[in-house]
Amino acid sequence: MSANSLPTVVDFTKGMWRRVLVLPFNKQIAKADKQIKADLKSKDEIEGLWAWMISAAVEFLQNGMPPTPQIVVDAVNEWKGDEDWFANFCR
Repeated sequence: MSANSLPTVVDFTKGMWRRVLVLPFNKQIAKADKQIKADLKSKDEIEGLWAWMISAAVEFLQNGMPPTPQIVVDAVNEWKGDEDWFANFCR
């Protein structure tokens, strides 16, 4: 799910929170630096993209899921705290 704002959470079970990740996009890219259209102009670029995807898949199968980055853990914990209506009520 992608969104401009995080959804309201009504399920506070561990099962719910272990399944969600927040990927913070804190960098704003200047309009001049944006690549409007991704053109793969040569066969080498396409082959390189496939090679990169396959090597990443092999690494994943060999090593498993890498640890979750701390910035993602922090963002989920902040969201969890914002959604805890009882704790917010008690403050």
